Amino acid sequence: MLKVALFSTSQTDRARIARRLAQSGFDLAHCRSLSALARAADHTAVGVLAVPWLGCDITLADLRALTEERPWYPLVLLTEPDPGNLRLLVRLIVSEVLFLRREEWRLAQAIQGALADGFFSRATEVIEHDGSLQGVLRSALLYALQQNAAQVPVDSEGEQAEAGPARSIRALAQRLNSSEDHLSNAAREHGLPLRSFLDWCIALRALQLRLQAKTPWEAIAWRLGYRSVSGLSEHLNRTLGMRPRQLGHHQMQWAFSEFEKRFLSPPPARVTSGATGNC
Repeated sequence: MLKVALFSTSQTDRARIARRLAQSGFDLAHCRSLSALARAADHTAVGVLAVPWLGCDITLADLRALTEERPWYPLVLLTEPDPGNLRLLVRLIVSEVLFLRREEWRLAQAIQGALADGFFSRATEVIEHDGSLQGVLRSALLYALQQNAAQVPVDSEGEQAEAGPARSIRALAQRLNSSEDHLSNAAREHGLPLRSFLDWCIALRALQLRLQAKTPWEAIAWRLGYRSVSGLSEHLNRTLGMRPRQLGHHQMQWAFSEFEKRFLSPPPARVTSGATGNC
């Protein structure tokens, strides 16, 4: 069960949002302060903040400190659709913003999307701090995690295209101005199946796009460089063992967890505590 931390400056909002989260099947940790929410980042997957009035209920500096100290921890913010709030939002980095009462029906979906966003940040942190990686291999893994989706479809292999994710070791090496042999040798010496890593990154990027406002699979295939959804479907089936129609929320959560087990463990150790209750 996905564990979510909740902090609210309003007791009424807290009770209502807690009921909604419980009804959606989340395991809830109540946090009585922003500092408690920061501590909860070590044993919860996503943080939910209900702050009707930014800069009044809590200071904007405190919120910014939370996002800057824990950039890998995904946050969903619920606030009032007030012009003053909207001006302040440009100074915050959160996974998603929902308006209180108006958009709370989207909360479960927003949490799933935030979880996907947070995954890429966490994976980047792990790789950046893995001292055992050679420079070229670290650069390749970070590029594979961070590369953006294309805005137009590329050719069937995507080998020479500058737009869209690199879908092969050769294409990845070209993006890094390296050679395919050099990159493959570095991965082999480290014991990392680079082609599989690359395939999983693209598959998880597809799931992230799907979780963001239920993007249609056809649009996802287009953005990942496929001319039709059938090409993406084959990629997902080859990598995850499932086609798009089989990928519900539970299967998507499994995919992100499976990637961490395969490619991000053991170094460095990650906190996986499942403590329950109040923060």
